[in-house]
Amino acid sequence: MPLKLIIYENCMEANEMNKQKSINRWFRWESELLVMTGMGAYFFKPGSEFYLSSKLQLLLILIAGTCGGLLTIPCFDRPRSIWQRNFEILLKVIVNLLYVIAISTVISDVLSLLWESFKVAPNLLFYLGSFLVFILILPGYFKLLIDEKRPTLRMLAVFVFYFTSIQITGVLGLGNHYVSQFALLNWLVFIIGTSLVILAMDSWGYRFPRFRFNRGINYWWLALLVFPRFLFMFGAAGSWRRVISLPVTVKLATIGHGLLPITIYIGSTILFICFKEELIFRYLFLNQILAAVKGSTRARVLKAALITSFLFGAWHLQNFSYQTVGATLLQVTAAFAMGMAFAIICLYTGTIWITIFMHSVFDLVVVDPINSQSPFAGQPSAFLIEFILITSAIQIVVALLTIHLAKMRPFEQTIRDNQLLNSPRMTKHWVTEYSK
Repeated sequence: MPLKLIIYENCMEANEMNKQKSINRWFRWESELLVMTGMGAYFFKPGSEFYLSSKLQLLLILIAGTCGGLLTIPCFDRPRSIWQRNFEILLKVIVNLLYVIAISTVISDVLSLLWESFKVAPNLLFYLGSFLVFILILPGYFKLLIDEKRPTLRMLAVFVFYFTSIQITGVLGLGNHYVSQFALLNWLVFIIGTSLVILAMDSWGYRFPRFRFNRGINYWWLALLVFPRFLFMFGAAGSWRRVISLPVTVKLATIGHGLLPITIYIGSTILFICFKEELIFRYLFLNQILAAVKGSTRARVLKAALITSFLFGAWHLQNFSYQTVGATLLQVTAAFAMGMAFAIICLYTGTIWITIFMHSVFDLVVVDPINSQSPFAGQPSAFLIEFILITSAIQIVVALLTIHLAKMRPFEQTIRDNQLLNSPRMTKHWVTEYSK
C-alpha cells in the first residue's frame, strides 16, 4: 500500500477518534445537565402547571440522563464482552426512547418560567423553544444516530428520533397556550426533523430516493401493481351495487370551507401523514431491511416487502384508542396489503415518489361516499369486511406475482444502489489516486 495512503488512513483514524471524544464529551455534559435538572426540580418543587412537578416525568428525565451518562464510559466505546454489548444495547434503547422528550420537557418548563416571570409573547417562546430543543439534541443525534453501526438499533433510533422530533411542538405548553395543529411552527419543525433523519440515512450510505425510475421497468407490471390499490377508494360505497353503479361521486375529504382551510388541510395531510409514513416505512425501514436480509434477489425483495408490510400494519394498531377492535383489525389488514404493494412498487421503480402520490390520493379522495367519515370510523359492515379482504388479497397476489414473474433487473438496480453502505467517498478517491 502506498505510504501516502497509509498516512492518510492513520490521519483519518486519529480524526475519527478525536471526533468521537468530542461527541462523547458533549453528550456526557448534556446527560449530567438532565440529571441535575431533575434533581433540582425534585428539591425546589415547581408549581403544578409544570411538567417537572410530575414524579413520572422527573423519573423519566433522571433515567434518560443517567443512562446517557453511562453510554459515555470508555468501556462502551468498544465493548468487548457479551455483557458489555448487551448492556450497551439496553442503555441505547432506553435513551433513544426518552432523549428528545426529556429535553423538550425541560425546555418547556424553562419557557414556562420565562412566560410567567416576564409575560413574553407565547408565540415567540414557542419558536425559541423549538430552536433550543433542536440545538440541544444534536449531541445525541450524533451519538445515538450517526455513530450507530447495528442495523436493528439504527432502525429503532432513526424511527424514535424522527417520531419524537416532529412532536416537539406538542410538548411545549405555556398555561393555556399551545401550538395550533396547522401552525407554521409545526411545518418548520417537521421540515427540520425530516432533514435530520435524511442526513442520518445519507451518512449511513442510503441515498435519498431520486425522481427517475430504474432501467428495464415493464410498465404493464407497474400498472398491474398500481391499479388494484385504486380499488380501495370505493370502500366507502356501502354496497357492491353502489360500487358498480355509474356515475360515481368523487368527494375531497376536507375540514372547514374556503380555499385557505382546504389548502392547509391538503398540505398537512400530504406532509404529516402520507409523506411521513412513506418516508418511515418505504425509505427509513425498507432500505435498511433490504441491506440486512440475505439470499437471492427474489428472496431479499420478498423478505424486505413482508417485514416492512408487517411493520406498516402494526403501526395502525394505535387506532385502537378511537376505533372498534373489528374496524382496527380490518384496517391493519388493509395496511398490510397496501404496504406489500407499495414496497414492491418502491423496490421495482427505485423511488418512493409514486407511493407518496398514491398514498396522498387515497387519504384525500373518497369515491361514492355515504358520509364524510372514514369507512373504519364505526363498526365495519359486511360489505366493508368483504371488500377489504378481497381487495387486500388482490394486492398481495399481484405483489407476489410481480416478485416471481417480472424480470429482476429493476430490483437488482435498487439493491446495487442500496450498496453504497460503508464506502466513504474520500477514502475511495485516495485509493484510486494512490494505488495506480
